[in-house]
Amino acid sequence: TPIADVEFGNTYTMEGQVTAVSTNGFVFTDATGSIFFYGAKNYAVGQNLTITGEISSYDKYCMLQIKGSTATIVEGEAGTYTYPTPSYADATAVDAYVADTNNRKATYVAMAGTMSISGNYYNIVVDGTTNQGSFYYASDDTKALVASGDKVVVYGYAVAANNSKYYNIVVTDVVKITDIANVEFEQSYTMMGQVTALTSNGFVLTDATGSIFSFGKKSYEIGQELVATGAIGAYNKGFQLTTNKTTFLEGAVKAYTYPEAATADAAAIDAFIANTDNRLATYVTMTGDLSISGNYYNVAIEGTTNMGSLYYPNDAIKAALSTGTNITVKGYAMAVSGGKYYNVIVTEATTNYVIPKITPAATSMSFVAEGEAKTNELTVAGQGELLLFAKSSDEHFTAAIEGTTLTVTAAANTTTEAKSATVTVYMAESAEAEAVASVEIACSQAAPSTGEGEGEGEGGTTTKNYVKVTSAADITAGQYLIVYEAGALALNGSLAKIDAEGNGSAVTIADGKIASTEDVDKMSFTFAVVDGGFSIKAANGSYIGSTANENKLLTSTTTAYVNVVEFQTAGDVHIKGKANAVLRYNKATTNGTRFRYYKATSYTSQQPIHLYKLVE
Repeated sequence: TPIADVEFGNTYTMEGQVTAVSTNGFVFTDATGSIFFYGAKNYAVGQNLTITGEISSYDKYCMLQIKGSTATIVEGEAGTYTYPTPSYADATAVDAYVADTNNRKATYVAMAGTMSISGNYYNIVVDGTTNQGSFYYASDDTKALVASGDKVVVYGYAVAANNSKYYNIVVTDVVKITDIANVEFEQSYTMMGQVTALTSNGFVLTDATGSIFSFGKKSYEIGQELVATGAIGAYNKGFQLTTNKTTFLEGAVKAYTYPEAATADAAAIDAFIANTDNRLATYVTMTGDLSISGNYYNVAIEGTTNMGSLYYPNDAIKAALSTGTNITVKGYAMAVSGGKYYNVIVTEATTNYVIPKITPAATSMSFVAEGEAKTNELTVAGQGELLLFAKSSDEHFTAAIEGTTLTVTAAANTTTEAKSATVTVYMAESAEAEAVASVEIACSQAAPSTGEGEGEGEGGTTTKNYVKVTSAADITAGQYLIVYEAGALALNGSLAKIDAEGNGSAVTIADGKIASTEDVDKMSFTFAVVDGGFSIKAANGSYIGSTANENKLLTSTTTAYVNVVEFQTAGDVHIKGKANAVLRYNKATTNGTRFRYYKATSYTSQQPIHLYKLVE
């Protein structure tokens, strides 16, 4: 008969194994359940038996048991036994078990607590309850495993409750609990604590002595009590457990009160990053300016070039944050990445204020020699009660602001030279006060035409230029140069291999124009409208594009890759491939000095590009 089906007062024949032993009996187990056999027998764990006996009860202890005095036993072969995953006997489970007055069979459990020993009584003090675990007739070998005051996890079979207080366990194993503060690299431990921080790829486990990151997704809540058994690894100088290689016993979810956070200022962050030792997680608070790029949430800290970095923030934290804000976060500093990023698992995030910023629709403005007025729309953040002002470095150009519209007027140029000036738009309490935020806009004006050598007909030629694209409306089918303005370089479409270092060639930019010459025209690209965007064909006959989110520029003489071309408010242009990699210029000395598509998650580390369109 399956053990799960036996009932009080009846006699059954059962087949199973010995799975735990005490000085006055053993636990008998089959595939359906376990029951205590009352009567001293010298069996080892794994012994196969066939038992015929009566099911009796020990009412004082509320336990069902096989009556050993009248049972018959047929011994089979000795064997081995693999224990199942135990039920975790936390305070809630212990209280429920002790309160239950029904007789019960044995259940495989694990209990964590502190040993309290008095004479032959070996009890386990469990946090959160006045009830206690108790070794049930343990052998001397089992007793020798523990001392009073030890923090332990006890594995075994819950068989009975007595005196309305004691949860009796026939012990199979005892494991010492190690304080998190005492763990060492590449050693295995059993630790007990609570979940105190969550990320999208792991959590922080904390006890009274310290905290450690557990890498790997788990659906836990803050306050979840856990007993974790696993090896200590390290990543980016942060100690960690690996979730899928660690076993967890899950207790109740209880409130957790965070300690006072250490201040992570510039000096503390610099010291943390300079330290090359592996370290546990530390609860800190950090304040700085947040910038968000894809999945990267970085915090600029005053006084250091190192950066705070929010480590895999979960959706709730992300929803509370916006780029361009000054924030204060609390959480666990646990690792260093990239040699400069101070990784913090966030538990709390507060926005202090929006960082004042002015972003013009165009960073440069050009004017005809005859003089004209042009407007430039401004996007303003964090203005509050501050005002916007504009000033010009040359009185030939006048600047005025109404609302968020900048108007720059260039007077007629009566000289023989082109003119230029810088218009500064700034945010301040008054025109004379210190600027809280500012932006500079380059203004240029062409020289008057002399009429010599221009026009069509006898003695003249037609002048052609590549003119800077300054609005989305300018992006149509046509012939273009792809330009990195700060370096005065254009992607050279005449190269035999375009995806190569040094694939940019020098161009001369004046007044927002690049003169069309035979050499310049060889660098150009033809944009043609296709379904979903543009094909971009180099002067050498190859199409360029990107089909994956990777740092690479593809070329093909047969495949017209689709590119999405987007004008940006800062005046630059995004040329994006199929998987959103963005064409940029890398000016780094290592694998750099090249135009290339860069990953959507990291392209902002490269330099923006501008388009110049051929105009007759």
